[in-house]
Amino acid sequence: MPFAEGSGASTVPENFDAFGEVLPARGVKDAEASRMSSVVLRRTGQMIFWALVVAIVSARVFYFTGPVFQSGNAQTPKTEAAR
Repeated sequence: MPFAEGSGASTVPENFDAFGEVLPARGVKDAEASRMSSVVLRRTGQMIFWALVVAIVSARVFYFTGPVFQSGNAQTPKTEAAR
């Protein structure tokens, strides 16, 4: 017999594992704790990912960018090109 809407009663669907055994019903607190830990892990993973992106891009910029100001006179490139 179906429950009347608004009666506050609801059925808990049964979950089964890969071998057909009934899994125990998880409570609301377990679901909330699982959800919160999932959010924390996801945010931590995102922060680590973007920190690595910034570190790698910064390392490439500093490694491949030559010195902006070179010591020496301004005529050095012309004499080097003439050789």
